[in-house]
Amino acid sequence: MNLLKIFLIGFIVLGLSNSCSCRLSKESDEEVLLTDSILAVYQDSMAEAPQKVLDVFSGKRLHMQDSLCFYLLLSYESKCYYYLNRMEDAFRTNKEVIRYCTDHASFDRSRALLAEAFNNQGVYWQELGERDSAIRVLKSAINILQMTPNRNVLTSVYINLADCHLQKGDYPQCGFYYRKALLVADSLALGYRDHFAIYSGLAKLYLELENFPEANEYFVKAEQIGNSCTPYERYFFSNTRGNYYYNTKEYEKALDWFRKADRITEAFPQPLYKAIVRGNLGEIFILIRQPDSARFYLDDARRLFGKAYEQASFRYYMNGLYASLALLENDLSQAERLLSSAHDLNQVNPLYIYYNNRRMEELYYKKKDYRKAYEFKDKADMLNDSLRNVKVRNSLAEIDFRYRQDTTLLKMDIQLINARDEMSRWKTIAYYCVLLLLLSLLASLCWILYRQRKHEKQYWIQMATMNRLRMAVVRNRISPHFIFNALNIILPTFRQYDI
Repeated sequence: MNLLKIFLIGFIVLGLSNSCSCRLSKESDEEVLLTDSILAVYQDSMAEAPQKVLDVFSGKRLHMQDSLCFYLLLSYESKCYYYLNRMEDAFRTNKEVIRYCTDHASFDRSRALLAEAFNNQGVYWQELGERDSAIRVLKSAINILQMTPNRNVLTSVYINLADCHLQKGDYPQCGFYYRKALLVADSLALGYRDHFAIYSGLAKLYLELENFPEANEYFVKAEQIGNSCTPYERYFFSNTRGNYYYNTKEYEKALDWFRKADRITEAFPQPLYKAIVRGNLGEIFILIRQPDSARFYLDDARRLFGKAYEQASFRYYMNGLYASLALLENDLSQAERLLSSAHDLNQVNPLYIYYNNRRMEELYYKKKDYRKAYEFKDKADMLNDSLRNVKVRNSLAEIDFRYRQDTTLLKMDIQLINARDEMSRWKTIAYYCVLLLLLSLLASLCWILYRQRKHEKQYWIQMATMNRLRMAVVRNRISPHFIFNALNIILPTFRQYDI
């Protein structure tokens, strides 16, 4: 009886534990579905209303029992902090996600989240100008994604890597990673949403290389699928499209696109994006000779840059624009003061130095100091030649890199075609073998049926012969005298009847 009781108690405990595990598994699945639905609703709103989305994510996260769902929402909270320009909080929360995923790296979902966290960290480093650190972290994300079945974020990682190389001026690597992103987006069949960012990035790449026909081709491709993109992607596209028309000297079209970008940035909490657009608008108004509008936008851009204005590159860029405005208004003393101010040129884009040399040439030309005007013209021309040489080398390197990549893809296509031909040949051989086997089986069946019919025929012939021989034996055994005597006995009996 004691053994029976122990068995019954153990059975009940096992049943209860199974029911609890089923209930926990069911709750976990429900939380996964809830998390996915929350992200589907609020993910695209992070750039426009990050504080609102942050409050939703933090509120839902506190009620999550599933740890992975908890840290997944925390990862998106980190992105909200990034859009709020709270970089310290963005780094802090993202490091918590990385720490958890590193401790649970044996699970596929944890590895996928770890790769996404590394991708976020790469974006944050890129925002702070630490591009080498960003590239290192993004490559770590790629290594992780090679070991996970869920690679949806791989396209984003390649795009961010391409952006880092574009900012570093490494155009061949930039083109390489954009095309890798395009290949992954096509292979994963994620739709055309990622294609918009890729086409916009390739357009910016060819714009930097001054390959305007190629750039315009990718701009047109992006415009055709621009309905499903995020607000930040629309801003990036509009601002880049405006820069395209600025470089092709179609200033009215550039003004339209910069105004579109300016309207998009109204909802952005980060002022940096609007500051960049306002600076571009101010430059366009200088070029179309509207100094009042130019001053309004330049002053607003300076205000919006905030602390970033103290960076050497921003300050040099903005001083150059103010100098152009002063030259437009014939305020030569102000222009000379701005252009002659000391800057650390090692931190300044060489293109901005070229523009300032052109402004110095214009300044001294207006002051009728033609010797100095010629000196600055000579400096500007030499720098322009150097920049063009760099762009030509980068263009050739990008073309070489692209065609080597295309050649690799072509070789892969040829190998696939050869493999398909080989497969087709073996399929044909297999068909013939199967057909031959079927014919052999059919012939064997016919032969078996023929032999069976032949044996049956021989059997019946033998049976007829045996019956015939038996009858002959019976006839031979009947005596003629016996028959005669029997007839003599029977016939009188029949004679008494009248016929």
